[in-house]
Amino acid sequence: YYRGSIAGKKVLVAMTRIGLVNATTVTEAALSRFTCASGISIGAVVFSGVAGGAGRTSVGDVAIPAQWTLDNGATYQPVDPGMLAVAQTLTVQLS
Repeated sequence: YYRGSIAGKKVLVAMTRIGLVNATTVTEAALSRFTCASGISIGAVVFSGVAGGAGRTSVGDVAIPAQWTLDNGATYQPVDPGMLAVAQTLTVQLS
């Protein structure tokens, strides 16, 4: 884990490697380690990664999902509506 700041907000950054299992493992470890008792508490989790777009996205596209699935669409998990609203307002200039 790396501590730092982005736009004045304190952040913890971790590389989870490939796959949802790795992302889950690293996130669960962070939530267990960084608590109010440790002096560093986590208020939100943001995951950035790559995934298949099923032909709807191309390499380099940024997609912000409103929901996701781990079982090929049998069930879906929603994302936090407040975080989704903030993400949808962001604009980034790439070169």
